[in-house]
Amino acid sequence: MINPFHNQQHAICVKDGSNFVMSFKLAGNYTFKGEADKESRSGSAYVSNDIIQPNTCYKDAQDHVPLAYAVVKNFLSANEVQQLKKWFVERTVPEIKRTSFDGEDLNNNENYSNPICLVCKLPQPARNTNHPSSESEPTVCQLYGCPDPFKKQFPGVFSRIIAQKNSFGRLIGLCQEELDNVNFAQDIRYVTYRKGTSCPWHRDDPTSHFNTIMMISEPGKDFEGGVLQFHPTSDPTDINLESGDAVIYSTPKVDHAVSEVTEGVRSICLVELKLERLAKNNWM
Repeated sequence: MINPFHNQQHAICVKDGSNFVMSFKLAGNYTFKGEADKESRSGSAYVSNDIIQPNTCYKDAQDHVPLAYAVVKNFLSANEVQQLKKWFVERTVPEIKRTSFDGEDLNNNENYSNPICLVCKLPQPARNTNHPSSESEPTVCQLYGCPDPFKKQFPGVFSRIIAQKNSFGRLIGLCQEELDNVNFAQDIRYVTYRKGTSCPWHRDDPTSHFNTIMMISEPGKDFEGGVLQFHPTSDPTDINLESGDAVIYSTPKVDHAVSEVTEGVRSICLVELKLERLAKNNWM
């Protein structure tokens, strides 16, 4: 299966005089609660009125979704962080694939013995078959079109992701009837960035609605650098997350990147949601 959407690099915005208009403004706060949660969590949502070029190449692009994101502190408990890390790094279930950033299945590539795998830089540098975990490239494990193992192992986390999607979506103007059908986790990834790695500006699958990124590592302790940024401008918006925090953003609209990790190891887990009717099952 090749996932073409991660090969896109969008640096599109509206120019106002000599300055690029790329501001996010606070839209409001919201609360949500997963089915197994005892207490509610809260998020702060930000929206932008920037005009983004529509994804005309994709007939099912969800371009009506507003350009927005929200940050939630302590989305994961410390125990959930450790469980997610262990589950992906040890590849506990066979459905977890080692993939390249564009979705190429590397599970059967005899040149790669690393228990995680090759990911991102666009354009990708030449692969070093002697050192597949080279410090020039982040690494990934992926469940694509196969969310059931994750949902079975982490029902509380997945329920929380769905609950947040609903609250965030309503706040930015989507109706609950539409949101009720945005429940399929098309892409689930565990991505590890080592010293010297980064991820350039790109946009995710525009046929999905939302992506939720959960921080697994602790900045300042586990790694330095590696800041998630929104919008490819000279002054991008930094999304500063601590271990256990999460950010949800509009998949069809938000251009994003990760700056270079200067020390240590940075790991995240992401879950990308789309309409059930657009679900692409298994590996293609």
